[in-house]
Amino acid sequence: MAKRGPRPWIVLPHRPIEKLEDNLWVVNGDLPGMPLTRWMTLIRLADGRLVIHGVACVDPQTIAAIENWGKPAFLLVPNAYHRLDIHAWHVRYPNAKVLCPKGARPKVEQVVAVDGDYGALPTDAALRIETIDGTNDAEGVLIVGSGSGYARKTLVFNDVLFNQPHLPEFTGFVLKAIGSTGDARVSRIYRWFVMKNKKALKNQLEHLAAIQGLVRLIPGHGLIVDREPNAVLASVAAKL
Repeated sequence: MAKRGPRPWIVLPHRPIEKLEDNLWVVNGDLPGMPLTRWMTLIRLADGRLVIHGVACVDPQTIAAIENWGKPAFLLVPNAYHRLDIHAWHVRYPNAKVLCPKGARPKVEQVVAVDGDYGALPTDAALRIETIDGTNDAEGVLIVGSGSGYARKTLVFNDVLFNQPHLPEFTGFVLKAIGSTGDARVSRIYRWFVMKNKKALKNQLEHLAAIQGLVRLIPGHGLIVDREPNAVLASVAAKL
């Protein structure tokens, strides 16, 4: 059997852009062969460059709006498994820097050249990144500041945080059985295969839950948490 080449720009069904803040947009899109959706998060830096977390191929109208808003400059691959569309984005924007967590780099480099880890992001008042403790640098969390004095905080997670309601049919039954659906949580799969130090991860989630001005959590999969995000994240940590 011939080896499959890199995935081209294939647009899967997705929703329109949601403009959460002046400097923060998201797009929710489908995944192939599964009922879960994913989030592409776009952060506009002070100089107009865009940091794009979890890139997803989108339709011409959406990509035109993104390009009109800012210049795609940093393409973040959230972990070793969220690589589906990074090659296509790199082809479209060859001058954009591809960055990923240190622990994900060997897997990401199987599909695209990587320019550096998250430490290569420029300093900006609106954005900082922390590595998710207890995962051997497998993932990070983006802390995005918006509004006056960047006081409104959004946390952008990847697979460490699920907030996926229960789904129908057999696939939904399986996802529920393995602890991937229901309220906000660290999934059982994540605890089995990604988490290496439970105490370290729990401590960091508690630290993040104490952030002042927190207005929302963007999970890897599922619904955005915009009601009592501090309490929700504290509950996730307590249940770990």
